[in-house]
Amino acid sequence: MASEPKTLVMLLDQSEALKLIREQLGTSTSKSEQKTAVGVIPGAKKPPVKPLKPRPIWREHQLIGDSMMSRLASYLGHKVPCNRETHSKQLGLISHGQTTGRLIGTLHSAKSPPLASKVVVMIGTNDIAHDTPIGKAVSNMKRILAFLSKRCKEVVVLTLPPVPAVEASYENLQKFNTSIKENSVLDHKNIDTADIFGDSKETVNLDLFKRTFKGSNKQDMVHWNQDGIKLVLDALKKVI
Repeated sequence: MASEPKTLVMLLDQSEALKLIREQLGTSTSKSEQKTAVGVIPGAKKPPVKPLKPRPIWREHQLIGDSMMSRLASYLGHKVPCNRETHSKQLGLISHGQTTGRLIGTLHSAKSPPLASKVVVMIGTNDIAHDTPIGKAVSNMKRILAFLSKRCKEVVVLTLPPVPAVEASYENLQKFNTSIKENSVLDHKNIDTADIFGDSKETVNLDLFKRTFKGSNKQDMVHWNQDGIKLVLDALKKVI
């Protein structure tokens, strides 16, 4: 009995098969078919970009402010990266060197980072330390609180601790904090940091501030140290 003819099966990938068919028909493979052959679907939609989330979050509250709040966020385990455009550390609505004026501008900007429904805000240290007219700083703070109160269901406000490095700052500090505490029209919770740090040259607790900047002998005495941060967190835990 004659043996059955053996059939040679050649496995061609899709692009080679299309090319062979085109050659037999006397035509060439189109670019769209070539793309299809290698697995690229013409007109395919790109995967959706995931929306940004409010950051940093602690106990369901977004932290907002300047380098003081940045240190609190870092203590809680959040990494605050350096922004390549501004050359300052920034995470969400926390930004080193931020003033009340800059924050209100950011909040109203179309490019503003996302805002959570619950927030903890402390801002104004740079205004006090760098002699922003106190009337302007107070006005900016009122605008910030009005903005947040309309958009957030819970706003927790920390009054400012002293700035021991600037001895002349205590009077303006008290005016700024008084404006926050007397702003009863707005629905927000206040934590008076004077109960922790003091609010005058005579009552300030210097042991709760960093003596020098990390890695140098340059005087700090603006930012709270870890002992100060722990006391602030204890106060926050009582209201959130």
